[in-house]
Amino acid sequence: MAGPDDLAAELLALAADDEAAVRAVLGLDSVSDSIVGFHAQQAVEKSLKAALASLDVAFPFSHDLERLIEICESAGSGCPRRSPMSTA
Repeated sequence: MAGPDDLAAELLALAADDEAAVRAVLGLDSVSDSIVGFHAQQAVEKSLKAALASLDVAFPFSHDLERLIEICESAGSGCPRRSPMSTA
């Protein structure tokens, strides 16, 4: 039976796929900002859910990043304030 760490790893792998998609299409004129934003949001969402899964905290089927951040903070998991995709 898969445990919290398995789910966390799966979600992080999916988040990495979304990050790769963002990096691949960022700056291409043929790809709209909304598509880039969608994959960036998905990467963040899946990363937050991975953090919750690793803590064995249930999370809602939700795309609300603010709500997911609140749940992470309530569970005692801090949220990074700088994106791992940032070059700064």
